[in-house]
Amino acid sequence: MSQIGSQTPLKGIPFGASAPCKAAKPLHLEGPLPNCSDDSFEACGSKAQGVGPAGRDTPETRGRGLLDWLFGSADSAPEALPEPTAFKLGKADLKGHLASDGQHANYPSARYEIRTYMSTPQGQAACVDFRDLAQALSVPALPSQNYVVSAEQVGDALQTSDQERQSQLDHPERLHDGRRVVPKDSSLNPGNVTMYLRSRSDVSTRYVQQLSEIGKIEGFHMVAGIAPGQASSFASALKDYDNISLMEAPYGEVWTEDYSEPTVGGGQVIPALFHDDTNLVQTAIREGREERYRGTGLSGDFAYHGAVNHGKYQKLAAARATAAHEPLRQALSYMEGGNIYTGSRPNGDGYVLVGKDSFAVTRRLLEKQTGHSWTEAEVKKVIAADLGLKLENVVPIEQPAAFHLDMRMTAIAPGEIILNDAVKACEQQLSWMKGDIERELESGKISRSDADSRLAQLERQATKMRDQARSVKPYEDMCEADLKAAGFKVDRVGGQFVDPKKPSRDTANYFNARHFTNEQGERVTILMGGQSREEAYMAQTLFDLSHGDISRIHFMDPTVTQQTLDLWGGLKCRTKPEGDLVSSQLLAQPAHAQLQTA
Repeated sequence: MSQIGSQTPLKGIPFGASAPCKAAKPLHLEGPLPNCSDDSFEACGSKAQGVGPAGRDTPETRGRGLLDWLFGSADSAPEALPEPTAFKLGKADLKGHLASDGQHANYPSARYEIRTYMSTPQGQAACVDFRDLAQALSVPALPSQNYVVSAEQVGDALQTSDQERQSQLDHPERLHDGRRVVPKDSSLNPGNVTMYLRSRSDVSTRYVQQLSEIGKIEGFHMVAGIAPGQASSFASALKDYDNISLMEAPYGEVWTEDYSEPTVGGGQVIPALFHDDTNLVQTAIREGREERYRGTGLSGDFAYHGAVNHGKYQKLAAARATAAHEPLRQALSYMEGGNIYTGSRPNGDGYVLVGKDSFAVTRRLLEKQTGHSWTEAEVKKVIAADLGLKLENVVPIEQPAAFHLDMRMTAIAPGEIILNDAVKACEQQLSWMKGDIERELESGKISRSDADSRLAQLERQATKMRDQARSVKPYEDMCEADLKAAGFKVDRVGGQFVDPKKPSRDTANYFNARHFTNEQGERVTILMGGQSREEAYMAQTLFDLSHGDISRIHFMDPTVTQQTLDLWGGLKCRTKPEGDLVSSQLLAQPAHAQLQTA
């Protein structure tokens, strides 16, 4: 495959694609999509906006793009107001303001490329100037390195993993537990975060720049995978940023979350590699959904996964293990990282939530490769061994109307999950839109006649938005029931917003997130950026739900959010943290960095 290009493939496989149809392969958005119509975005995707030669992010356009995202066109962007509040964080002075301030979007801290929120003693979300925070908390960046991994090294590592996997298939009595995989919730203390950069204009390049700055505050180092021979080119693109190492790898794609699960103490577990000449993945998902949804009236007509094995992207994880001189294990199961969620229960036990699509694929694969049927209990035993977990902590859950779990859910605390509520999200978005019209009318910017016309148009959009929300909520409800049955606390949050003109298209997603605990014992969350009111709303919601345990929330550059969502992926999808487990004491009682008014 091509190593460098202006476009990344779609992360999911369109619903209904059949082999050898081109739609069953990782798609590029530079040409027309197969079998797509204006009403079928959820099945086929849409062309990314602002990606490619005409819309590349550059230092000259980035600041303007941020203001346009927050305020609309360049003509309507108001001048920044001075920050109204001085805060104290220890001995450090931070400028900022309360997110509830009516002028929130007009202050510099809400308009900087990284927006950071912290809470006050009263539990209010406050936006603080990231530059002040960096000056107060930054530690020296770790030394940058340049790793070079050859195709031969990757091939040798994969061959060994193939042999070890086959031995376990041939002799089930030899099934042995691997190391525990690192969690994706705040029970992780990260050391390195790996990404892959396809080009200097790619979304991941923008994210690695910003994450390198956040890492200097929160204590992690970025590893950027690139194509062979591209080190000097990317060194130039990243010259204003340190805290980044480059890894030249012969294979790579940007969705690094999906290609492996790092293990505690070092190493990588990759999904099974196999020849899918019989279209096993799509068949297993389709038949599994038909069986699960029989009698419910639900169709299961949403995207499939399977692109990882199709593209053999596990090779990038093999390159990472080779570069770090760490062990590589090939799982007996086939589970893409976005469709499993690993974490810790309050007692410290590790768990994995497995999307039922992945469970069905794993079962079908094992049956094909061994020639006999497998029970659910036997499949769970294999998954537990692959991930180094206790059997009872392997939890299959329903797909929340998404081909990967991490597009609609995330962990807010040990044993506690926040799950999208499409109806709540819809009503929140409609409330904002109606409020915009009413404020323009009250201020005299529009006439009563104009307001009535826009409200009528909004009502037409609202009908489609509500229909879309109601169509996906039953899947979310089944996911919630599975989580609660397994002992998880579930909070329903409207955290995924849509294009009013095409409600099947996401315009914001606050579930595809990274959570961890830093070296100071403070819990931190990193989210994709969005509109100012969305960020303020989500920050306050997360602080409230976390019982005061989250110390900081960082929002990334909002100008690239739509680009990655149109490819069916987000920030979490593009990143892969490695690290250690936090102590049991910090799991129960994290440190809390709280703002004080100066």
